[in-house]
Amino acid sequence: MKTKPIGYRLIVKPEVVEEKTKSGIYIPDEAKDQNQWKQSRGTVVSMGALSFTTGKPGSDGYIVFPDRPKPGDTVHFREYAGYAWKTEEGERYVTLNDDDVMAVEAS
Repeated sequence: MKTKPIGYRLIVKPEVVEEKTKSGIYIPDEAKDQNQWKQSRGTVVSMGALSFTTGKPGSDGYIVFPDRPKPGDTVHFREYAGYAWKTEEGERYVTLNDDDVMAVEAS
C-alpha cells in the first residue's frame, strides 16, 4: 500500500460481515455498502510514527504504550469512527486516530 498514515493515525482494513435476513427481506446494495463501513473490527495495515505514544519524542515524558498493536494485528474500534475510503481497486480501509482503538486481540 502506498498510502501511509501520519502522526497519531493508523490505517485499518475493516472486516466485511455479510448479513442475511431470515425473513427474506430485500436489502439494497447501497444499504449493504453503508453497513459494511460501520464494522468495528479490522486488521491494522500501517501506523503513523506517533500512534500509541504520549509526550514529545526525545523528552523525559515520552512514552510508547507497551500493548500497542502492530501491523497485522486485529483491533476493535468505535463504530463509525475515522475516515472510510476505497482504493481504485475497490479495497476498503478506515483511517483512525489511535484513541479510537478500544482493544487488540491476543495472538
